[in-house]
Amino acid sequence: MKDYIRRLFGLKHSRWTRCSFCRKSHSDVAKLIYGDNCFICNECVIVCFNVLIDQLGDKLQPLNERVEAWRRGAMEGELRWLKEQYHKGLISEAAYNERQGFILRGHEKVEQIAAADRH
Repeated sequence: MKDYIRRLFGLKHSRWTRCSFCRKSHSDVAKLIYGDNCFICNECVIVCFNVLIDQLGDKLQPLNERVEAWRRGAMEGELRWLKEQYHKGLISEAAYNERQGFILRGHEKVEQIAAADRH
């Protein structure tokens, strides 16, 4: 993994494959996101998001509405793609039904978590 990251970004030292905020190695986190000469891990992104929510509160309402719209659009896009695959004969009816249920249950779970966070 280290070699892949170094080759991908032209980095010479593995010390650069650490989160610039918490200093965790890429092997200690789920994902490192590369920015302009820095990395941020998935855990620090969550911390930053929570800080923004705490400090901006109601000012983020338009953002919440956009996230909800994006989530609905993403689900509709996934279902549309799945239906196209089924009609092209690339997946069976059983696989179509199983994956459709998985997509819907996944988005229902996200909605439940979002509703719990709003309360």
